[in-house]
Amino acid sequence: MERMMDPQTNLFAWQAQGTQAAAGTPPAPGPGGQPAPSPSEPLFNLLTFVGVPFLLFWFLILRPMQRQERERKGKVAQLKKNDEVLLGSGILGKVISIKEKPGGLAGADDELVVQTEGGTRLRVIRSAVIRVAESGSEASAGNDSDKK
Repeated sequence: MERMMDPQTNLFAWQAQGTQAAAGTPPAPGPGGQPAPSPSEPLFNLLTFVGVPFLLFWFLILRPMQRQERERKGKVAQLKKNDEVLLGSGILGKVISIKEKPGGLAGADDELVVQTEGGTRLRVIRSAVIRVAESGSEASAGNDSDKK
């Protein structure tokens, strides 16, 4: 039968193994002839169980969302007259005019005038636009296929 060691002896044995590892000597074998676990092993296990799921979350969820947001901001920055837009409130409309702030750069505070299908004109800021569907041959081709 194996002899049980009291907690104080285990603590001193662990400290001795740590000093041996620091001194460059191999750790003393643990019970059953197996090498004793190093003090950094629990840290490695923690990083494995926390780090791997975080990396998966990052690559499968966060990066695609960031890429989509970057593409959306690029499209919103390149808005032009007669583009079909979807506003954050769910209103669909066509851009009638764009009033950019001084400096000539497209910014989130630029004002747009959007006309809905009923003829109502709305003054909104550029950052209220969620999606841009460029009007023209692509949009009219999509509308023709819906009517069939």
